[in-house]
Amino acid sequence: MYRDVMPPEPGGALENASQMMASEGVIATFFYRLASDERLKNAYREAAFYEAFLQPDQVAELHRLGPQAVVSAAENIYLKMFDVMHRSFTWGSWPAIAFVSAYAKQFPGEASAVYDVFLDVTRGVTVDRAAHTRHGEPGYFAGLRDRLLAGEPGT
Repeated sequence: MYRDVMPPEPGGALENASQMMASEGVIATFFYRLASDERLKNAYREAAFYEAFLQPDQVAELHRLGPQAVVSAAENIYLKMFDVMHRSFTWGSWPAIAFVSAYAKQFPGEASAVYDVFLDVTRGVTVDRAAHTRHGEPGYFAGLRDRLLAGEPGT
């Protein structure tokens, strides 16, 4: 956010409100939708994944009762996002796309849901130039998601 909102040099112009909302608003919406997606909230990892995030007395309970008994669904999605940011994410020119790619690579079983959320929020324009005119077509986003799952780059 600092890089995209703050001026490049002291005394430079800030982005105007429309520019900020166009970028920061999309990112806020994406992370809100990601954090509230039931498929992602309820897709738990193996117990060992959560050990680093718990107090020592909770680890025994984790292994005895399972992750769902110790980690709430909301905590689950946030822990996975934090883990992606810590282990897999590399900051670059397109950080949202880098985050989505890193999440899909780190948790391939959840890639479809992450791509669904990202394509819906961005209306597919980050993947296909034709999305401006095609986004309303039935099955269009599913086709884009399938391309991403197959590892095909955007056009």
